Amino acid sequence: MLRHADRLLARLGALRADLDQLVAGEAGRIRVGTFQSAGSRILPGVIREFRARWPEVRVEIREELDETLLLDGVAAGALDLTFASMGPPVPAQLDYTVLLEDRYVLLVPPGSPYRGRQDVTLGELDGLEVIEPPVGVSCDLLLSRAWAAAGTRRETVFRTDDNLTVMRMVGAGVGHALVPELAAEPGLDADVEVVPVTGEFMVRRIAMFWHRDRYRSRATQTFVEIAREVGAQILQPAVV
Repeated sequence: MLRHADRLLARLGALRADLDQLVAGEAGRIRVGTFQSAGSRILPGVIREFRARWPEVRVEIREELDETLLLDGVAAGALDLTFASMGPPVPAQLDYTVLLEDRYVLLVPPGSPYRGRQDVTLGELDGLEVIEPPVGVSCDLLLSRAWAAAGTRRETVFRTDDNLTVMRMVGAGVGHALVPELAAEPGLDADVEVVPVTGEFMVRRIAMFWHRDRYRSRATQTFVEIAREVGAQILQPAVV
């Protein structure tokens, strides 16, 4: 009964959002969800191009660490679109398009034996001291599965959800970090080297999600098209 009520409330929220879109016409707003690395690497380019094509439409942005909250927001009608990885469970009423494949890389501090490598595998990193994301977020769950599949262990020395803090900590020699390539910006710290990691689970797919039963304005469809264009330009296809 409770699950039925939750689905009904979510549907009502989506219907209310549809009415808002119809009232606003094509000069209304688009509510977009994002997470940190998509917000810093993909979204700015999308916003820039979207504003050039649809200057009368306001884009409202909501960022969350927990991507499940973003997906639930789209399902409930609180968001029109969201960026999210394919890791968290996707509500049944959502459709999506994959924007890019984001491979994992190793952020290497000064003095590390992995500096200068073309690539590494998790099997070579047994016992590594690492900086990791907060427990329970999608990246943490993926990395935990990857370490387990490789049969290797690591020692977590620090946890943070801030990409800049990760780079600075690696540069200071606190530890290594396994991060998606979108989250790795070598220019932020000259002491940090980026080495690709190969193996199982070492690629995440970034997608744009929307509610399949909701009305989508031409502006919203254009936003998705631009996101695909920008995503295709950011990273080269992953090699696994």
